[in-house]
Order: sequence, then structure tokens, then C-alpha cells
Amino acid sequence: MTKFGAYIKPTAENLKTALAKGFSEVYFAPDPKMTKHTKELGLTYVPVIWVPETKDPKLGVVDIWGTQKLFAFNNSGCPANPTIQENAIKQLENAISSTESNTIILDALRFPSPYDGKTFFSCFCTHCQKYIKNLGIEPNNLKNSLIETLKEIHKYPYISPKGFQALTSLIYIRQIIIEDFIKKIYETAKSLNVSLWAAVFPPSLAWLLGQNYTLLSKYVDEFHIMLYHKCSGAACLNKEITCLTKTLQKITQRSLEKVQYAVYRLTGILTSRSLEELETLGIEPNIIVNEAKNAIHLLGEKAIPTFWYDPQLHEKFIDQLSEMKPNKIIFFLVSD
Repeated sequence: MTKFGAYIKPTAENLKTALAKGFSEVYFAPDPKMTKHTKELGLTYVPVIWVPETKDPKLGVVDIWGTQKLFAFNNSGCPANPTIQENAIKQLENAISSTESNTIILDALRFPSPYDGKTFFSCFCTHCQKYIKNLGIEPNNLKNSLIETLKEIHKYPYISPKGFQALTSLIYIRQIIIEDFIKKIYETAKSLNVSLWAAVFPPSLAWLLGQNYTLLSKYVDEFHIMLYHKCSGAACLNKEITCLTKTLQKITQRSLEKVQYAVYRLTGILTSRSLEELETLGIEPNIIVNEAKNAIHLLGEKAIPTFWYDPQLHEKFIDQLSEMKPNKIIFFLVSD
């Protein structure tokens, strides 16, 4: 029988809502008081930590043009930075000790997404450059190759072999850095006898951000695949596709049609909606369902579809996944 969970702020009122909607699990930042109250109501509370959390711009990623920034919600630093890694492990330890949970959810274990505009094309901080050099690649040469490659990205995948190699090198570097990071988190979790779950991007984008499902599945017991069809922030598929399109159009100075073709070839997402419609209506529900099915095919029972809660689509998403028989379906409920 399929269970249901909810990402929701655990106020007393919201927990009543969760119970009324049939949810058995809730996920939010570590909160000892609400953890206790949630358990009293018969719900399971799983704490969530924002893995690369920081407010220090000096810990940000460096894009191929040399700009250093925090990403996501201006709260995330480079996952290769030792300070970010140490802070994440401390977060995990504090979350477990304060809530006595045997599971932790890792959120934002990744590099910047298209939502971050040009910052998506990173990272070349001193720590990432060490990884690049260890692969026998000269960082400045890779940066220059990527800058040139982006000028012709509207032709993707029919770009120059050198450009193709540069692009795949950046993706590869991101993936091995994220794997090295989660290895360290996993060792701490293992010593505490704690299971790791992770909120990750859908298959169309995850691989570009360093989230290689195959690599991560060695350490993660449950993947919450963020399948958000209509919202305005990072991980919202309608917003991510819109931002990627606008960023590439700005860089290439090519027609919208040509850039949209490149976005389709890069992500596999073929939407019939205009950029304006993506912003206002969201991305088509069938695309979201297909992403869910792709994730399940790749990860099996570890893939947990996670939808943005929409009263009009709530039942539709559940019905269309019934044939896949997922162990659990999760919804993100916006609340005050």
C-alpha cells in the first residue's frame, strides 16, 4: 500500500492538515519540540538539512567568467569547499542528537542549477580547481573552452569535439565532487547508525548538477525526486527550463527557437508552452509524470515521486503512477 508524506512546516495547524490529507510522514528542518508533538500525533518526523548552507559569499562557487556567488536562495556555497563539508556534517550530527531521528534528508547536495543563471556554469574555485588538475586538465583551458562552447550551444549536440569534451568534463567534475562529499556524510551517518535520504532533481536535470543517481544510490536509501510543475524557485521544473532558455539565449544571442532546441536536446524536456506560459501555468503535468516514471525506472523502489501540492492535480498524479506501484508519494505543501 502506498504511503504519503509531506514537506510542510510542522505547526500545530499544518500537522492537522497533514493528518486530514492522509499523510503519515512529515519533513522539515530539525525542531525538537515539533518532533515530539508530531510523534504524539502518530506521524513520523524526518529532519531535513540544507547541505551547502552558508551566508558567507567567500564560500560561494566561481563561474567560468570568474564571478563568485552563493547559489540557490543566496544560501549555498561550493560543495567542494572543506568548510561547507564540515558544516554539513555538523548539521547532520546536531539534527540527529536534537531529534533522535534514525533518518536524515539531505537537500541541495548539488551544484547550481539553471535557476542561478550564469552561475550554473561553475565551479572554478580553488577547491574545484584541485579536482580539475587531478584529472590532468588545466583549469584556465577548460574555462576558455567552455566559454567558446557556449557560443555554439544552440547547435548542441553538433558542437565541436573540443567543446563537447569541455562540457562533459564540467559535468563529470561536478559528479565526482558530489560523490566525494556524500561519501564523507555517509561515513558520519553510518557511525551514528543513521539512514540517508536525499531530495534530488528530476532525471532531466539531476545529472547536470552533479547528482548522478547511480553513484548516489550507493549511499542514499531513498530519493525524493522533486517534480515541481509550477512554482518560482530552484528545483521548480517550469522555472528551471525557463531560466536555462533565457540564460542560453542571452549568452548565444541566437533566436529563441534555436535555443529551445538546445534545451530540449540537453534535458529531454519538450514542452509546447511558451516561456510566459511556463511562468504562469507551469509545465505540462504529463511531463512531470514521465519524469517520475523515468526516475522509478532508474532507481526502482528508492525513487519517491515528490510533487508540488495542487488540489486540482493531486489525485491525477497519484492515479497516473498507480501502475508503477510506488512505495511512497510525497507532496510539498506551501504554508505560512
